[in-house]
Parts: sequence; C-alpha cells; structure tokens
Amino acid sequence: MEKDKNFWIEYSGVVTLGIDASLVKVEVSGSEVSITIPSASVLNCTVDSSSLTEDSFIVAKNSAKIQAEDEVYAFEAAQTYLEQAAADDTALLASAQQRAQELLEEYITNIGKAVGQEYTIKWIYLDDSSESIDTEQTPAEEPET
Repeated sequence: MEKDKNFWIEYSGVVTLGIDASLVKVEVSGSEVSITIPSASVLNCTVDSSSLTEDSFIVAKNSAKIQAEDEVYAFEAAQTYLEQAAADDTALLASAQQRAQELLEEYITNIGKAVGQEYTIKWIYLDDSSESIDTEQTPAEEPET
C-alpha cells in the first residue's frame, strides 16, 4: 500500500507586468501622434529567493517520504499557477497598460514642449494577436508637477 505525499512549500514571488515595447509604434502627422500599443502581459515571473528558507518546506505528519523531484515538481506547478493567476488578473493588466500609456503620453508632451508644439494623441490598441481592436483620441495633457 502506497502513502500519499503531502507537503507545503511557501515562498514569495515577483510578477512583472507591462507591454512589449517592441510592438509600440509611433507615427506623427502634423500635430497628431498615433501610438499603437499592445495589451499588457506577464513579462517575468520569479521567486524571491530570500523567501525560501528551511521553514518554507512543511511535510504532513503521515506523508510518504518527499524526494527532491517531488519538491521540484511542486515548485514548478506553483510557478505556473502564479504566472497564470497574474495573466488572468484583468484589473492588474489594465493598470499596467494604463501606466505604459501615461509614460508615453508624458514623453510626447515633453517633446512637444521642447519644440513648441501641442500634440493630440490617437491611441490604437492591439489585442494579444497584434490586431487593432480599438482607438481613442486624447489631447496630450500637461504632466503633473
């Protein structure tokens, strides 16, 4: 008769969300700047190694013996879960895309100030397959000081 293996690994992870800057496209036509921006996605998912200690591994009292490959498998499964949970968090992804837009808008506004030009920004949003899904036009605003 085989016993089940029951154990817990606890650690902290860091997920980086953002846009793929290589897909950003900027075109200027007079005072209109068209910026094509992709959807935000998970860019990186790593373990905070300082959170892994001897106390991070807890084996249940009646568990079968845990082997190193069991820990590796469980750790990989947890990493996959963490990354998928972040990729499914539409609010976090929307926030990451909004922040990227704010940075691009500030950049365009500052360039406009430097050359004495006020720009209107036309946003072209891409979906996950790099197809245009929506557009929005906004005047470049003065950055907050």
